[in-house]
Amino acid sequence: MNSDTFKAPKWSIQLEENWESEISEECYSFFNPEGYGALQISDYTKDTTITNEDIIDLIEFSDEEKLHLGKVRFGDFEGLTLIYKNEENNFWRNFWLRNNKLLLFVTYNCDDEDKDYETEVVNKMLSSLKVVTK
Repeated sequence: MNSDTFKAPKWSIQLEENWESEISEECYSFFNPEGYGALQISDYTKDTTITNEDIIDLIEFSDEEKLHLGKVRFGDFEGLTLIYKNEENNFWRNFWLRNNKLLLFVTYNCDDEDKDYETEVVNKMLSSLKVVTK
C-alpha cells in the first residue's frame, strides 16, 4: 500500500492510498476522487499554549453543542470533536486539535448515507498528524 506524507509549514499528515490534496487560501483539502467525502484542515497559532477552554471560548458553542462535545487525540494533537448532521442531510465531523500554540480546525463531511465508508481511513490519517519542527 502506497501513502504519501503531506507537509504543511506547521504540521504533516500521512495520506492514504489514492487520496489527493488541494491547497486554497482558506484550508488544505484531502479527498479520494473515487471516495465519498472531503477532509479539510486549517491551522492557527496563538502566543500562548492553547487549551480546550480556549477552544470553547473561541468557537462559542451553543449549550446544546457543548453537551455533544467529545475529547479526542490524534497523532501529536488532542482536543475536541463535534459530530452532527445538518439540514441538507450532510454528515459532519469537526475537530479542534491543539498542540502547544498550534490549533488545527479539521472537518470531514459527506452525504449522511455515506458517513461510515471512510471513517476508518480518515481516523488513520488523523492519527498520523505530526507537528513540524524546524
